[in-house]
Amino acid sequence: MLSPTLRRLRGALGLALTWAVLWGIAAGVTGGILSSVILLLRRTIPPVGLLVAAFALAGAISGFVSGAGFALLLTTSARRRTLDDIKPLHFGALGAIPAAVFGWLLFHQAGLTLIATSFGFVAATGSLMLARRANDREIESPPRWGRLQHGE
Repeated sequence: MLSPTLRRLRGALGLALTWAVLWGIAAGVTGGILSSVILLLRRTIPPVGLLVAAFALAGAISGFVSGAGFALLLTTSARRRTLDDIKPLHFGALGAIPAAVFGWLLFHQAGLTLIATSFGFVAATGSLMLARRANDREIESPPRWGRLQHGE
């Protein structure tokens, strides 16, 4: 059985990895395609695969760091609260703060920082909605699908 500290670290790592994957996909698709379109409009043949990969890598790194920061803020500010007690705007703000800070440190551009902040807000709010939905399903699960007890 894991200690409470190890459980929190496992949760934070899982959240950071989830955000890294989602941010990588979102940044790769939006940044890579948008950059390719801009280059096409300038009559330059874009290296689409390279652009998508570069934006995906930057998004994944930003997502991992922002997700870890969000997990840290969440464990300190929402301790002893249930998912129903937390307002989506508050949850979103907790996700936007580390995304804004890391976005500014990484990019030093207001536009890209705003995009990172938006990603953080949406990712945090989406995480809350997904967690609430999973919690509701766990509560409503049929008894025949019950969990195994320790030692079974």
